[in-house]
Amino acid sequence: MTASKALPATAAQETGGRISLVARQPILTADEKVFGYELLFRDGVEDYFSEVDSDSASRRTLDTSLQIGLETLCDGRRGFVNCTRDVLLKDYMTLLPSPLAVVEVLESVPPDDLVLAGLKRLKEAPWRCRMLAEKGETRGECTAAKAAGFIYFQGYFFAVPKFFTRKKYPLIASIVCGC
Repeated sequence: MTASKALPATAAQETGGRISLVARQPILTADEKVFGYELLFRDGVEDYFSEVDSDSASRRTLDTSLQIGLETLCDGRRGFVNCTRDVLLKDYMTLLPSPLAVVEVLESVPPDDLVLAGLKRLKEAPWRCRMLAEKGETRGECTAAKAAGFIYFQGYFFAVPKFFTRKKYPLIASIVCGC
């Protein structure tokens, strides 16, 4: 595994899609200590999410987390994984070790009865579901989030995402992604 910003933007394309990319961004506590990392899907080294299909991106992040391992990706800390409605309902998060994984429900997921039932199943398993103040870009935004009762924080104010790569192993990809 390598952590690098030196990969070409077309790294996955140049190797026939045989490289898994993921970025991680620190999640901090109120006293600004690293609690864990949000794992972010990347299909190139651009510092943003360009895929239109959130379900595919969420499944591919799970796949890469399985290949590399949360322990390695997150330095023994917790990995926050963005979950779409589909990922929640199909219980894909249960493929990851619950002591190291945290369910992060995307804001686009409507809290309907099926989603709430999925979260309840995970919590009883026991899984962590946490509130997170995202996109903290200034000290003022982070202070306001702390005053609002948040205990976990993330944003470019603290750190930008860093990239990790690894060669893909098709068996794992086919299990999670259905490829």
